[in-house]
Amino acid sequence: MSEQDSGIRSVVGASVQAVTSPHGPVNTGPGTQYNIVTAALAAAVPPPQYSPRLVAERELRWTAERFVAPPGYAELRAASRRPGAVLLSGAPGTGRRTAAMMLLHSSGDGSARFRELPDETAEPSAARLDPDAVEPGERLLLDLTDESNRSLHRGLDSYAEVVAAREAYLVVVLSARAAGTLPGSLRESVVEIGRPDGRVVLQRYLHALGVEESLVDVPGLAQHLESDPMEELARLALLVRETRAAAGHRGGLRAWLTDALTAMSLRVDEVARQVREHPDGRSRAVLLATAFFERSQAEVVHHATEALLGVLRYPEDEAHPWDRLDVVASLARIDARVDDERRVWFGSVTYGRAVRTYFWDSFPGLRPDLCRWLDTVLRLKIVPDPVRVLRRFSAECLRAGHPEDLFDLIGRWSWEERTAVLLAPASVILQEGLSHPHHGGVFRRKLYDWSCTRKLPRVLAVELVRLCVEALAPTRPDQALVRLRHLSHNEDQVVAQHARAALVALSDEDRRFLRRVLHRVVSDVSGPYLRDGDLVLFTEVARPDRLRPLSADRSSRDQVVEGWHRVMAAHPHEWWAPAVERWLAAHDPEHDPEHDPEHDDVLDVLVAATRDRGDLEARLSAAARGWAAGDPARRRTAAELLRRTDRALGLVGSRTERTNR
Repeated sequence: MSEQDSGIRSVVGASVQAVTSPHGPVNTGPGTQYNIVTAALAAAVPPPQYSPRLVAERELRWTAERFVAPPGYAELRAASRRPGAVLLSGAPGTGRRTAAMMLLHSSGDGSARFRELPDETAEPSAARLDPDAVEPGERLLLDLTDESNRSLHRGLDSYAEVVAAREAYLVVVLSARAAGTLPGSLRESVVEIGRPDGRVVLQRYLHALGVEESLVDVPGLAQHLESDPMEELARLALLVRETRAAAGHRGGLRAWLTDALTAMSLRVDEVARQVREHPDGRSRAVLLATAFFERSQAEVVHHATEALLGVLRYPEDEAHPWDRLDVVASLARIDARVDDERRVWFGSVTYGRAVRTYFWDSFPGLRPDLCRWLDTVLRLKIVPDPVRVLRRFSAECLRAGHPEDLFDLIGRWSWEERTAVLLAPASVILQEGLSHPHHGGVFRRKLYDWSCTRKLPRVLAVELVRLCVEALAPTRPDQALVRLRHLSHNEDQVVAQHARAALVALSDEDRRFLRRVLHRVVSDVSGPYLRDGDLVLFTEVARPDRLRPLSADRSSRDQVVEGWHRVMAAHPHEWWAPAVERWLAAHDPEHDPEHDPEHDDVLDVLVAATRDRGDLEARLSAAARGWAAGDPARRRTAAELLRRTDRALGLVGSRTERTNR
């Protein structure tokens, strides 16, 4: 993850998830007070209102504004209008993944959301294709350009057949090598895309960034336009915008483009030369502090320099402060300047990155100290944009192959109340990392590991719930579900309630997600070890208004019946009576023709859950009578429930008649 935008973003569908507070059952009887405890905790720390739809729409606009169709795209576009699999290949840097996402965006009727198929690095059980999980009309992305996903090649042909049979849409992104290993039936259908016109791509990016002038030719530009990967052209456009900002919008596109191209050619060896020219430790500290805190005020760079010298235990300067160089002079020694707003800048917009790369690679033994240094400075709360600083730090951690340095820093902040405020900017980095095209799997796996930690600090755990909803659920709902289920078992009941609220609301927005949640929670409540939180989650998810859309799905209905059976069998009716009352209230006899044996009414589910057990039938009857007392309309519903219960037990009459009196 670099400070610059890469030019490759993930695109999610128009159908996304938003979390709202669920209306769980309220315990009004003498039974165990699980719901009242949960409600009290929720009132103390209410679940936040998430807005993943806004994130999705922004990402979609971002990509559409910059996308240039590559050669071969028209053929793919025609094929993607029909259900089934579309396979595309191409050289690295041609924008393969972006083209795949734009194909999915135009596939089908646009009502189904995107889902990205699992990858091996996310969690131990993720590296497989599950044909049973394919939903009708679904839009799926499978990226096989990474060699670590080679196991997903197996069974791809049969998986594609299931996708076509269910009128879903699948786009598979392949490297040239991966395309050659496919079965013959699939290999023949691979379409290779070419490289988009570099000039058009750069112009499109510049316009999207607010640089409206037409592209002009400058020395060195043609080579970039002809051979650079799309990611590099995106980076060049960003550099143009930065050089324009550094010049105060003076000079025009030709000057900005020339400066940006010069900046792209800067190398780490120039930093090495500067370090040799100024070998003293204080100059090195000023150089590295400027590289991390560039664009901050000079005072911030000064304090960061002193903090670095302190962390490294560098010998104290014996000179009196009055005899030392002032801040501006110290910065001038390393070719940095201070503008009219007291902000610090290098002469080139990419020089800071070269400095960070040099020190990270040249002093590997000091990386733990540099982590402690960054922690120290950010705790001072003097940095105006900690997100930018963390992006720079994260980029070096990932480039060096040590993401644990970033994760350790975030974990450290979450345990201390006074540093919890730093989790907000850190969460931005985590969210970007989850969808990173190269390192996203590392972040998703860390999210999984954190979610399994039952004593995770509340502030971090609640933030993970948000990340699951906003960053994972739109394109990786199965992974979001797994992590939220673990978080729903957190020992902190506030965290558990937040996670359950997220699962319930995601179920409201997505039938497929509802089916998956039902499968998970019913499996939990049907197992040998019952968790109170799982029973609460079941009663929150299993509401008739949510389940009516699944009435034709026999498997889902059977799962709900099984869940209700476990709930009724595990607790006195006072505990689950409020949830039953919602079901009774949802029954409308006028829309429940008794003569239709295939009609799955809400009352039938409750009756089936008793499984002809007299004790459970008695509990259900008691709950219905209590709810119906004093209300004629309710008494009719209760009578209908008892009539169906009697019928299931082989009894006729008497009890139903008494209820109507």
